[in-house]
Amino acid sequence: MYLYTENLGIPLFPIGVLIFIVILIILWKNKRSLMYMFFFSLFWVYLMFGIDKVFFPLEISGTYVDEMRQISIISFINFTPFFLDKFGVTENEVTLIFYNILLTIPFGFGLNFLIRVRTKKIFIISFILGVGLEVVQLLISWILGYPYRVIDINDAFFNAIGVLLGYGLFKLFALLYLVTIGKSIDTKDGLLLFLDNVVRQKDKKF
Repeated sequence: MYLYTENLGIPLFPIGVLIFIVILIILWKNKRSLMYMFFFSLFWVYLMFGIDKVFFPLEISGTYVDEMRQISIISFINFTPFFLDKFGVTENEVTLIFYNILLTIPFGFGLNFLIRVRTKKIFIISFILGVGLEVVQLLISWILGYPYRVIDINDAFFNAIGVLLGYGLFKLFALLYLVTIGKSIDTKDGLLLFLDNVVRQKDKKF
């Protein structure tokens, strides 16, 4: 996560770490369990990785920026669904589709360990995430004054698909868990008890 000027690279990762520490303190004061904070930490690491891949690096000055500011931002926007390449679906396009789906699968899976996610709501969440990533990229392009990313409706679609696939994997995990464990457990093991609460959605705070 770097912000680049012509002669300087500014790391933004420490900001992410600081925000993470503040949130952990808030969770601790709200008496969240250690297992909850552990899974939140894993999810935060994933979020930082995802944000880095989607939005960074950012170049705010330099020769490259000066050249790109001669190009219209609108020319880097695609509103046509399933229009991938004028020469047909290339190997590169297939790779990008795969990466866009893979990027958000952990989101659809891991979110269930932090909040209750109903099946009806996951479609709304996937739509908001998919569209939201592209909208933020567009806003950043306007702020920078040049098209630093291609804004593509297909990226939004495949990101949303990734969230749904991740949620589907969680439901499969929950089903396998219930089949294996049965109707109830009798344990004081923190991890197993936490997983049981997540799968059965017994406790609002897990």
